[in-house]
Amino acid sequence: MGNAATLPDAVRQRREEVDQKHRLVAEFLSQHQLDAVLLRRLDSIAWFTAGGDAAAGICAAEPAPLALFIAPESRTVLATNDQAVRFFEEEISQLGFQLKERRWYEGLDGLLADICRGRRVAADWPTPGTQERFAELRELRLELAQTEQRRLIQLGFDLAHALEATCRNTVVGDTECEVAGQLTHRLIRHGITPVRVLVTAEERSALFRLAPPKGNRVQHRVTVAAVGRRFGLCAYACRTVCFGQPNDGFLQRYRAAAMVAAAMIFQSSLNKTIGTVFQVAQRIYEKNGFANEWVLARQGMGLGYSPDEFSLRPGEQRILGPNMAVAWSPSVGDAVCGDTVLLGRQSYRVVTPARHWPVLPISVAGNIIERPDVLIQPAEAPPD
Repeated sequence: MGNAATLPDAVRQRREEVDQKHRLVAEFLSQHQLDAVLLRRLDSIAWFTAGGDAAAGICAAEPAPLALFIAPESRTVLATNDQAVRFFEEEISQLGFQLKERRWYEGLDGLLADICRGRRVAADWPTPGTQERFAELRELRLELAQTEQRRLIQLGFDLAHALEATCRNTVVGDTECEVAGQLTHRLIRHGITPVRVLVTAEERSALFRLAPPKGNRVQHRVTVAAVGRRFGLCAYACRTVCFGQPNDGFLQRYRAAAMVAAAMIFQSSLNKTIGTVFQVAQRIYEKNGFANEWVLARQGMGLGYSPDEFSLRPGEQRILGPNMAVAWSPSVGDAVCGDTVLLGRQSYRVVTPARHWPVLPISVAGNIIERPDVLIQPAEAPPD
């Protein structure tokens, strides 16, 4: 499959990452006595190709217009001729893939059937002649390689920058949809696909916490959150801006949510189970007088090549180990505090850090963990 040592640095790093993932798949095949893996989901293809984009769609949990067929000693793209050229030239050039191609009007079904016939094949999408084993295959990608971590860190930096710039430039009288449009524009300028954009203003945030934007106008407060994807990886962040001094009740709710978020981040860094992290969070909710708030909304998501790689819920026995990414986003009423965290060995890194933004230092077990605070802008009259 060629000599990786002679490739340009950026290509060589991706090639080495793909080679490592090929070894992981080969071990999976050996353990399960299988002949090959068929990857059809957009997120699976992005993972195996070190960020290759098989389509410009927002939803990664759907089949791509092409597929990857991975045997112990070979990796092959299965595609129609209208998809093959762009994917090979722009996404996986010099990464060691072979190609099997059909005319666009023939479709992929026949090609998939031919290559899987007589073989024991695990697939990430229900496909005739294969064993659907996506849950097991997804486990291979939850621990991020160093190159993936670097991509996630840069993604998080750019996502937070776009989110905070949008909040700083929002003015009284903007609609939620206008705020969402400004954020989407900034994300796309950074090469980030906006997977989820959530904007809630005024009383609507108390009713629905985070929700898709509507036509409501910003008067006193708006909360903006987004999941963005680049090179297949996903990151999440949330920020709130107030116009004029917020009332004491909202500040109390926000700081309680921030305290829960800080505790969740710290506990996650200790390689504990998700259920254990929840037990600590529940105690802090209760201590601050908001015992049932965690029941009313999701508290976060396991991140990676999907914004929902694994569940964050009470009693979950999955251990949050090194090189995994999580986004904790606890809320108290209309107050939400959330960011993406990359876990290390007894350490963590917030990959969506607050920059040019007020921070709230919170002490957890003698450690200061900074959470984004509420940005307070001057109160303004709505534009004519």
